[in-house]
Amino acid sequence: MFATYTSLCKDAEKIKSQKLYNAVDHILDSARINADDTVYLEKNDGDWHEMALNTVESCLAYCNDKAVVAWFVRRGVRF
Repeated sequence: MFATYTSLCKDAEKIKSQKLYNAVDHILDSARINADDTVYLEKNDGDWHEMALNTVESCLAYCNDKAVVAWFVRRGVRF
């Protein structure tokens, strides 16, 4: 299974735990902001979705919350 930024956002909307939702949403929001800044503001020719997923992966590399990491891994995100 290959996750997309869009599919991750849709799945995040279904999270029932407020704590888990906030942590996942924070990572997804960071990914969106970074992709926007890199692709649109810096006029980088990179793919927005690829940049967003790369940011998610980078965030997960430093994430200590096992529930958050597991949530992303179950959706095919590898880092």
